[in-house]
Amino acid sequence: MKKLVLATILPFALAIGTPASAADVPRKAPAATPAAAPAAPAIFWTGCYLGGNLGAGSASKDWQNPSLGEPGDHGQADFGGFIGGGQIGCDYHFTNTWLTIGIQGMFDGASVHGDVIDAVTTFDLTTRVHWFATMTGRIGFTVQPNWLLYVKGGGAWVRDHHLTIDVTGAPFEVADLTRSGWTAGAGAEWMFVPNWSLFIEYDFLDFGTRTIPFDLVGGGFSETWDIKQNVQVIMAGINFRFDWGKGKAPVVAKY
Repeated sequence: MKKLVLATILPFALAIGTPASAADVPRKAPAATPAAAPAAPAIFWTGCYLGGNLGAGSASKDWQNPSLGEPGDHGQADFGGFIGGGQIGCDYHFTNTWLTIGIQGMFDGASVHGDVIDAVTTFDLTTRVHWFATMTGRIGFTVQPNWLLYVKGGGAWVRDHHLTIDVTGAPFEVADLTRSGWTAGAGAEWMFVPNWSLFIEYDFLDFGTRTIPFDLVGGGFSETWDIKQNVQVIMAGINFRFDWGKGKAPVVAKY
C-alpha cells in the first residue's frame, strides 16, 4: 500500500519541484548587440545647381593695321587681371556607373587689361576685357562617389574695349564690341557635404582673328584693325545643389 502511495505521489512532487529548482539556477545574460554605425550621407550628382567663382585671367592679343603693311601698326601683348562671377547648370548621373553629363552657363566680370607699346609708330593700344560668358556641355567621371573629374566645351563670348593713344598721350580711336568664339576646359569638383560642392577649373577661350572697326574719339569712322585674341582663366568656386535629385538612386558607382 505504501509503495502504491509513493508511486502515485512522486511524479507530482517532481513536477512541482523541478520548475522551482530550475528557477534557482543563475542564467547568463545575453551578449549586448553592438549599435549599428550611422549610414554615410547619400551623394546625389543628379539635379541642378547655382554657384559663384573667383579667379585670375590672362588675355593674348595680336593686332595690326593691314592698310599700313610692315613695318606699321603691329604688336602683340599678354596681360592679366582678376575675374569673378557665377554659374548655373544641371547634371545627370547614370545610376551604378561613373558617368555624369551636364550643361552649364557661366558669366564673369573681369579686370583683365594691359597696354601695348608700339615702338615703330606713334600709336599705343590700351585694351581691356570687361566680361566673358560661356555656354557649355560637360562630361564627368566619379572617381569616388563625392569626387567628380570633368571636361567641358562649347560657345564663348567676350566684351572688349580698345583705345588707341596718340603721340601726345590723348585718346585717338576707340572700339567697344562683343566677340564670339569657342571654349574648352577641365576641372575637379568635390561634394564635401550633401548639396554643397567646391570646384577648381581651367578654361581656354579662343576668339580667332576679327577685323575691328575703330571710331574717332570725337565721333566718326577712322579705320579697321585686325585683332587676334584668346583668353585663359583659372578659377575656384562653390555650388549649391537643389534637392531635385533626391527622388533618384544615390551614386553607388561600381569600380
